[in-house]
Amino acid sequence: MKSEIWQSIFKTFSGRREGIGDNGETSAGVNRIFGNISSAKETILLVDDEDVVRGVARQILEASGYTVFEAKNGSDALAICEHSGDRIELLLTDVIMPVMGGRLLAEKIATRFPAICILFMSGYTDDAPLRQGEAKKTINFIRKPFTPEALELKVKEILENRS
Repeated sequence: MKSEIWQSIFKTFSGRREGIGDNGETSAGVNRIFGNISSAKETILLVDDEDVVRGVARQILEASGYTVFEAKNGSDALAICEHSGDRIELLLTDVIMPVMGGRLLAEKIATRFPAICILFMSGYTDDAPLRQGEAKKTINFIRKPFTPEALELKVKEILENRS
């Protein structure tokens, strides 16, 4: 079921990226979403254990002008940070993953690279693993499945409001 949802989003995104709507006409929304690609210069580390989710999210982010490094788990993400952590402005990570969950990954990365913004994503309705111990902090979160527009806007909002 989850795979079908992501494949549907991928098909919708692929058609919109080409600028063609369901009726074969050019989509005006494409210019709003993908029209100013050169303005995004930031680098994002994308971490999710699902290949389809990573693939869709990567395409959305790259089409929006971001450079994207991707990892399938927390351990791989930490290895990427050891080599390129100073270039990464945003960590976009799933909350629940094998090997190392997103919350622990975010804590480790934030300790080493405190300027990196963090955006959690999850398809689970119970986000207790994320909220545990975080009552006093603002948590950036996007629920899966997300639309291309929702992801682009959330990432832009976080990067524009970083301190």
